[in-house]
Amino acid sequence: MSSYNVFTNPICVQNARTRMRLIPTLSWGLVTLTCVAFIFSLVYLILTERNEFDPVNAAKTALVPLIVVQCVLLMGMGTSAVSSGIARERDRELLDYHRMSPMSPAAKIVGYLFGLPSREYFLFALTMPFVVYAVLRGGVPLLKVAHFYVVFFSSVWLYHMTGLMAGMVSRKPWQSSLVSLGTVAVLYLVLPLFARAGLSFFDFLTVRPTFYGMIAEELQRSGQDQWGPARMMLMRQYESVPFYGLSLNPTAFSLVVQLFALTAMYHVVRRKWVDTAWHPFSKRFSLLFVTGIVFLLVGTLWPLLSDAAVNADLLRRMSEVRPLEAQTLLIGLYFVVAGLAVLMTVSLTTPTRQTARKGLRRAQKFQRSGIPLTWDAATTWPTTVAMLLIAGAGYGVVLWALWSGEVYTVQPGMGRWLVTLAVIGALVVIAFQGMHEVFGQRAVILGLFVVWVVPVMVGIVLVAAFDAWQPAMYIGSCCPAVAGAFTLTMLLDASQGDTDDASYLLIDTPAELHARLVIVFTLVLNTAQAILGQALRYAAAKRRKRAELSTSLGPVPTPTEEQYPPAPPPRAAG
Repeated sequence: MSSYNVFTNPICVQNARTRMRLIPTLSWGLVTLTCVAFIFSLVYLILTERNEFDPVNAAKTALVPLIVVQCVLLMGMGTSAVSSGIARERDRELLDYHRMSPMSPAAKIVGYLFGLPSREYFLFALTMPFVVYAVLRGGVPLLKVAHFYVVFFSSVWLYHMTGLMAGMVSRKPWQSSLVSLGTVAVLYLVLPLFARAGLSFFDFLTVRPTFYGMIAEELQRSGQDQWGPARMMLMRQYESVPFYGLSLNPTAFSLVVQLFALTAMYHVVRRKWVDTAWHPFSKRFSLLFVTGIVFLLVGTLWPLLSDAAVNADLLRRMSEVRPLEAQTLLIGLYFVVAGLAVLMTVSLTTPTRQTARKGLRRAQKFQRSGIPLTWDAATTWPTTVAMLLIAGAGYGVVLWALWSGEVYTVQPGMGRWLVTLAVIGALVVIAFQGMHEVFGQRAVILGLFVVWVVPVMVGIVLVAAFDAWQPAMYIGSCCPAVAGAFTLTMLLDASQGDTDDASYLLIDTPAELHARLVIVFTLVLNTAQAILGQALRYAAAKRRKRAELSTSLGPVPTPTEEQYPPAPPPRAAG
C-alpha cells in the first residue's frame, strides 16, 4: 500500500522533484504571492476604507476572488501541467519503462496524478493564509468551508484526470494541453447553458453549485441582498437538487456525478496504461457508461416534466420560453444528450480492421469458433443494440413522467411524432455503427461532414440568397438533425391541441407544406443507410474471417517426386 501514499510513491516523488526545482518554484511563488496579496488588499481595503461594507462582510467579499485564483491555479494550470507532463513522458518512451515496474497501474496513475501538479499545489498553499484570514475575519463557519473544499478538490482531481486522459490519448504535448484546457472551458462556459435549460447535472461537474450555495447561505445569514434578484435566483437554484421524486443535497449530488465522471476517465487511463492498443472503453463498461448517463438524464428530466413547482422554477429561469415550448425542448435535449453518448461510446469501442484481424488470429490460437463479444476485436453490433435498448428504456420513463405528471396534458396527435424521433435516432446509430466498423473513424467523420453538413450549408445559401425553401429543405433533409428539428416542431404543433396559447412554428411558413415529406424522405434515406451499413459490416466480417482462415490453413502443397515417385514403366510382353 506504500505505492498509493503520495509521499512515498516513487513516480510521485520523481515528478515532484522535477516540478519543484528551486529557481522556477521561487519565481512562480513570488508572482503568485504578490498577485494574491494585491487582489485581497484591493478588495478588502477599498470596501472598508470607503465604508461600503463593515470588515466582516468585506472579508467575505474578498474571499470570492481568492477562490477564483485558487481555481485558476489548480483547475487551469494544474490540469495543463498534468496533460503536458504525461504526454512528454510518453514521447520519451518513459511510460514503457514504467509499465515494466512491479507497481500496479492504479499506483502509477496516482503517482502521476499528484506528482505532475506538485508546483500548483505549492502555489495553492501560498494563497491559504489569505483565505484563512478572510474566513476567520468574516465569521464563516469552518465546517462550511471544509464542506466547500471537499467538492473543490473533487473537481480538481476530476480535471487532473481529464488532463491525464488527454495526455495518454493525444499525439503531441501541446494537443493534450489544448484538449484539457478546452475541457475545463466547456465545463464552465458551455455546460451551464444545458443546466439553464434543465439538465442541471452537467453543472454539478463543477464547483459552481456548492460555491453559489455557500454564498446564498451566508447572504441569508447576514441579511444582505445586494446581489440582485437574478443572482439570488441563481443561488437559490442550488439549495436542493430535484432528482426523480427526491430532493437531494447539492454536495452529495456533486460528489456522485463527479465520481461517475472520474470513474469513466480512470477506466480510459488504466486501459491505455496497460496497453496503448486497447480501446478507451471495454464492451462491458460501455454499457455501464450509457446506463449511468441515461440514469442521470432521466432523473433530471423527471421532476421537470411531472412536478409543477420544479417546472415553474425552470420557466422562471427561462422567462422567454413558453410552457409547451419547454416541454418540446426537454424532449429534444434527451435525444441530443442520449444520442451523443451512444454515438461516442460506439466510436470508442468499435474495432478497426487491423484489430479485428488480430482478434481472429487470437481466437484461432485458442481454438475458438469466433471472437468473444467482450474482446476489443469483437463487433460492437450487439453492444450497440443493448445501448439503444437502454436509451429506449430511458425514453419510455421520460414519456411516462410526461403522461403521469401534473404539468402537461398529452394530446392525441403527439404519439406519432414521439415515435418518429425515436426511429430517427435509432436509424442514425445503426448506420453509424455499421459504417464505422467497415471504413474506420476518420473516413466516417469525413463522410458525415460531406453527407450531413455540406447539404445544410447549401440549403442555407439557397434560402438566404434565392428564398428557395422547397429545394433547400429537401437538400438539407440528408442531415437527420434537420428532420429531427422538423419533428420537434410538428410535436410542438400537436401539443397545442385546440388552443392558441403558444406560437405555431410552421403555420403560414414555406416549410409548412413540405415538413412532413421531408421527415418521410429522411426516414427512407436513413433506413437505407442503416441497412446498407449493416450489410457492408456483415459482408466485411465474413470476408475477413474467410481470409484469416485460409491464411492459417496455408496453401495446398504441390506433390513432389520425393513424396510420390513416378510409377515404373510397364514390362514388355514375352
